[in-house]
Amino acid sequence: HGAFELTEQNMKAFYQESGWGWNSSEKREELEHHEARYLVVYEQEQHNEKTTDSGSNDNDVRVLAGFCHFRFDTDDDDEPTQAVAYVYELQISSQYQRRGVGQRLMAIIEQIAKGADVKKVM
Repeated sequence: HGAFELTEQNMKAFYQESGWGWNSSEKREELEHHEARYLVVYEQEQHNEKTTDSGSNDNDVRVLAGFCHFRFDTDDDDEPTQAVAYVYELQISSQYQRRGVGQRLMAIIEQIAKGADVKKVM
């Protein structure tokens, strides 16, 4: 279950109810843009008690908890005045919502922007 599937699960109905409508190919193209950057949060789910010497479990499964899709861009395509970190998507799986995941992702984006000398996150 990846970024597109989570976005579709969380947003498709909203897009369909809006004037924009849902377009799978356009959304995939946006998510796969060559300048797209991602922060991704996974949770490791354990499925049995047998662990390896390193403490990992051969049957552990990574579950997508959420992600932030962003790009370094300008604040206006026609008359840019400053560089920005533009957040295109912030999607959190339903079972991880209201647990601070999105808030933490945004805090990390702000730190990334600051480290890149970008003063604004949109």
